[in-house]
Amino acid sequence: MNGRVQMAVFSGLVTVLSVAVLVYVYVAPLESMRLTRDGVSYYAPPVIHPETGKPLDLNELVRHFRGD
Repeated sequence: MNGRVQMAVFSGLVTVLSVAVLVYVYVAPLESMRLTRDGVSYYAPPVIHPETGKPLDLNELVRHFRGD
């Protein structure tokens, strides 16, 4: 096997594996990638209130701006 064929085989394998991994992550997302119905990650850190400096739950902030 010459170098050109080896590189073509290697490139093909990398391409196939990359597509397979992307499909797998889309079909069965990791727990840390799951979202609430509002689009907030389950593991999103709290955000800091600009006036008081207290931490706020990101879901609470989303509900506030939605008007709930």
